[in-house]
Amino acid sequence: LELPARGCRLVELDIAGASIKDAFLLRAAFGACGETLRRLDVTFVRILGHPLSDCLHGAKGVQFGPRPGIIFTPSPIDLFEPLRRLEVLSAYDTESAIAAEYSIVGYALSRCPFLTTLVTGGGSEFLSDATGGPAAATRFAQSNLCRLELSHALRARYLHGLAPPAHLTRLSLRGYLRFGVEDVTWLLSSTPPIQSLDLCGCRVALTHSSDHDGQLAAESIAKLAPTLTHLNVRGTGFDDGYARALAAAGARISRLNASCTDLTGVGLAALANASPQLEVLDLCYAQGCARDVPAVRAAVRRHSPGLRMLGLGGFDTLNLSDLRAMLEPNRQSLTHLGIGGCTSLDASAALSLLSEACPNLTALSAHKLPGVCTAALLTVIDKCPALRSLDVYDTVPVHEVSDCGSYALVQSVGDLLASNQPARIPLKRW
Repeated sequence: LELPARGCRLVELDIAGASIKDAFLLRAAFGACGETLRRLDVTFVRILGHPLSDCLHGAKGVQFGPRPGIIFTPSPIDLFEPLRRLEVLSAYDTESAIAAEYSIVGYALSRCPFLTTLVTGGGSEFLSDATGGPAAATRFAQSNLCRLELSHALRARYLHGLAPPAHLTRLSLRGYLRFGVEDVTWLLSSTPPIQSLDLCGCRVALTHSSDHDGQLAAESIAKLAPTLTHLNVRGTGFDDGYARALAAAGARISRLNASCTDLTGVGLAALANASPQLEVLDLCYAQGCARDVPAVRAAVRRHSPGLRMLGLGGFDTLNLSDLRAMLEPNRQSLTHLGIGGCTSLDASAALSLLSEACPNLTALSAHKLPGVCTAALLTVIDKCPALRSLDVYDTVPVHEVSDCGSYALVQSVGDLLASNQPARIPLKRW
């Protein structure tokens, strides 16, 4: 942080994960490179253990002595005030766990008028990385969510007289549990040229489209259709009304995460027919789609070949024939597959199928599959050399006592990873 003061004209500064003891030093660094800095990453930055949102405007410095801590200074430090030319701000996990007095959303927009990318919210918004089936898939980790809402006082303080952002191309509000529809509609009211919108977990902002608030949210999002290509609405009230509004407005979605939503085959068909090429389609635990496998097959067929990610977790009526029909046309492109909780599948047969049909897999989610054969799973690992993420949480080995079967599986995988082929199996998550 002392480099800018020494004459380094920084264009990009990444201090993600930093633990900072002096807010004045951070403010001085921003002041020294404010004219040149365009990209800033403050993800999970802590100032004396406190989230950055606690230190945005109410000036916090260092108290030396027998009881170190954060104190308010007589003259508040406006941390971002020098960053008027900033274009990209990544600030995951910077909000307080409880409703904060200051939001980094309104604060950043008021200080950085030329932002094109604003990435905030919780980087890990769900209970855990391992999805334990439908119950866990739709249960959010409350302690990891931003319970933020722009109260009337905050809105008056930050947004009164402030024009809505007009330059944003990427906006992430992931995990803002209580972010209101009025906040989202204000953010989108100038119809910025947003290409990527992440509202994962914003359950209050995106209610069902049959509600008045839901209709307002659907209209606001539909106005983004000319530029919007990436949409993440996991765990919200996103339903067919939103999908039809986007389709009618000429949506060109290439990446859609509608997992844990109320989307059905009808809405999916409308959106799939309007979009020229879907590359990512995540419908895990979207029960309306799970009950209409033919509609999902039709959407996948329309966008094959070319799908890179397909999420079918929780499709409890999915059979091997349906799975084959969706995988084989995307043999060369598919790198990420989710079939966890597909309880009607013969697990070993499904694993044998994808070991042949998906040679380029990098991530496989196959939790809660009954009847897993250890040999079939090891074949997947062997025939998918790019595999880096493997989720077999709570699988039930066939013909084996659970504890013994799990031990045998882990031992077999361990033996394979310790074999003379480490470069072929660069597994990062197990």
